[in-house]
Amino acid sequence: MYATIDSYQYFINNKEHFSEHKKIINLITYNQQLSYENEMKWIQQSYLQTIPYVQFYFITLCEQEEDLIIKDNVMYIKGTESFVPGILDKTVKAIEYCYQNLEYDYIIRTTMATVIDFSQLNENDITHHYMGCNPMTLQWLDPEFGIKDNSLFGLTFLQGINIILNKNAVENLMLNKDKIRRDIVDDVSLAIFFNKNNDKNIRIGNVSVNNSSENAFCYRNRSHDRQDDINRMKHIVNKISKKI
Repeated sequence: MYATIDSYQYFINNKEHFSEHKKIINLITYNQQLSYENEMKWIQQSYLQTIPYVQFYFITLCEQEEDLIIKDNVMYIKGTESFVPGILDKTVKAIEYCYQNLEYDYIIRTTMATVIDFSQLNENDITHHYMGCNPMTLQWLDPEFGIKDNSLFGLTFLQGINIILNKNAVENLMLNKDKIRRDIVDDVSLAIFFNKNNDKNIRIGNVSVNNSSENAFCYRNRSHDRQDDINRMKHIVNKISKKI
């Protein structure tokens, strides 16, 4: 059951821009219990609301009666925050809501500390189902994230900071969501799913890690000092906003 409270009006009022751009939904993982993520949320929102062809939602888990409530660009999803299966659960449920209720060409799942420069998104390059900017090859154990043995070593997956799904990928995921592994971290689980369905992971754009001076499609801000990350995000958003 969905209880929708937010306004879709901004998206509707800017339909004239959609002839020039693909319709994008940006889903951003969000843990409202973390103070630094609340500050990052304000930075992200101030930036994303200036891009009329991007509709965005922060997705978070909380204790509530309804399965999903939307208010002020936040999807409150019933559940408890955790690395496994929490992040995957809220990702799948948010995608399901978009699949059932919204118009889009692509869904981009990112994290709160990740800033996307949408001006660098070359639509001519977005021709595959499962895409992103930072493919990695799994070759380590991490029991906390469900990687308890070496059976998945050699798997190439798109890091969760930037996962792009086109409409075909979203439909495939929703029609076969019972086949998604929920015992392993979200980005690896999605890679397992799409690899089994012969969807190649395609690299789109460059990624910059903790460096605001680079020219990148995807900026990841995750250091030992979260205040530094916040300050860097402000600088990145200011730089990108001048292009809009």
